[in-house]
Amino acid sequence: MQNEKTKKLPKGIVVLGVLIIILGVVSLINHINLDYYRYRDSLEKIGQGEISSQISQSQVKTINTISLIFSGFLLFAGVGILYHKEKARKALVYFSAVIVIAFLLAAAIHPSSIVFLFPQFLLFSIVILYFTNKDVKKIFAEKRKGKNSNQ
Repeated sequence: MQNEKTKKLPKGIVVLGVLIIILGVVSLINHINLDYYRYRDSLEKIGQGEISSQISQSQVKTINTISLIFSGFLLFAGVGILYHKEKARKALVYFSAVIVIAFLLAAAIHPSSIVFLFPQFLLFSIVILYFTNKDVKKIFAEKRKGKNSNQ
């Protein structure tokens, strides 16, 4: 019976885990390629020119550092999700809640930012809904119990 359950793991765990890893890789590539002038140019291209004139080089460096931290978190969380680690599930749910709240604040302050922030909002909303589902939580809890009982 236990083997039957482990063979029928939801594909959503794999799909969302891979999406989180891909987002981490994209964020890491962004970190590597981001400099002050590229950042300003990209803001102007998406219609946020008024913001680009207010951002200094030190602020872009701070944004770049935060991007690196988020990249590392997303990569580790995605791998943890694929290995059914309960801590990764919880951390990703809390992180996703912060992202959703940040999206709502950004949408209230700069409504034009909704266009390019909406995909992240959608992804992290799905992550919250999926990984707080009682059946999915049970899978992660069983994996943890199975590890503890094998020791």
